[in-house]
Amino acid sequence: MVITLPTGVFTMKTKRSIIKLNAKKYQKSSKKEKRKILDEIVASTGYKKYYAAKLLRTHDRYIKYDNIIYKCNVGKTSENRRGRKSKYPSCINNYLYEVWKESGSISSKHLVVYIEENIEHLMKGKAFSDITEENKALLLQIRHATIDRRLKEKRERHYSKQKYRVNRGVNHIKKLIPIERHGDRKVKKPGYIDIDLVHHSGGNPSGDFSYTLSSVDALIDWVSLRILKNKARVWTCNAVDDIRTNLPFEMKHIHSDNGGEFINEHLYQYTQIEGAKIGFTRSRPYTKNDNPLVECKNWTVVRQYVGYRRYDTEKEIKVLSKLYNLIELKHNLFVPSMKTIEKKYINGKVHRKYSTKSPLKRLLESSFIDESTKDKLIELKNSIDLFELNRNIKYYQKKLDKCYSRKRY
Repeated sequence: MVITLPTGVFTMKTKRSIIKLNAKKYQKSSKKEKRKILDEIVASTGYKKYYAAKLLRTHDRYIKYDNIIYKCNVGKTSENRRGRKSKYPSCINNYLYEVWKESGSISSKHLVVYIEENIEHLMKGKAFSDITEENKALLLQIRHATIDRRLKEKRERHYSKQKYRVNRGVNHIKKLIPIERHGDRKVKKPGYIDIDLVHHSGGNPSGDFSYTLSSVDALIDWVSLRILKNKARVWTCNAVDDIRTNLPFEMKHIHSDNGGEFINEHLYQYTQIEGAKIGFTRSRPYTKNDNPLVECKNWTVVRQYVGYRRYDTEKEIKVLSKLYNLIELKHNLFVPSMKTIEKKYINGKVHRKYSTKSPLKRLLESSFIDESTKDKLIELKNSIDLFELNRNIKYYQKKLDKCYSRKRY
């Protein structure tokens, strides 16, 4: 190699230092050696050949331009940066970041107004104890584009720390609601209610659509159904309250999955406000086996009657509400269900014994409700014509079909 190369990355400054180190040698060399030096410099720096040759010829020499004589120095760099000088000092970035945090991480356009309206309150903070009047005036002058540019790095670091942080509100509520497995339950009285939501999205989860809140008593299989406009917490709480007031026995406990419609401050406070008589537990995350009773009823009393279509109009919700009232009567007063009463392990196999009775029959045989309530239930069953009830169910199913087909076209 003919030329001398410095160590390090070939930045603009390094390339100029290569020219500076080899300029004198180039100027004193023969034509043949100059060609070799020039070829190696072009290969190393990526300069065009004529540009590299000009730099090598003129370094440390005097040239005349417009009757003015200049001395060329390839290695000298300008001390001043190109472009307009910054109006705001670097300390402004720290002040902006403190204001942004105190504002609740609002956008830069909102932050401009926030600073203008609250400048005197902000100046009382510890972070602004050393701020000068000049910097205070600059804070009032700064615009949203400059704020975005100045806060870019600090915002990225701030959000990267927050990226994998859990939802504090939900996490707090989950800690208050204990987990209960299905095998740990020892239900001896009616009032232990399993609840769940059944969606009616029709395979399209976008927008608002209705849900069915289904509940079943763990001891006697008493079913309750309520139609919800959407998944909002207020509808869920209202539906649970409506079920509680219409049950023929006292609601003593609620067990749900980990959905946000149940694990929230509204429903938790409802269980606490009502005399602290209602217990509240939840399943293990992603474990449907902890809530199997209501999961089975979702098919028996919901999907078999209304299917998997999308219901999202007021007419459909009214029809579903009337249909669910009839389904409740049919399954609670007439339709028997199976309950395990004994389970044994013999030679590694599970042997079960079942009791097949209607929920009403189980409720009448229990001693947990008074005789007047039992008489009302018996009178209610005797006043219902089962065939008429089934005809009404089919009527509302057809009406629901019409509402759905008219909506489509």
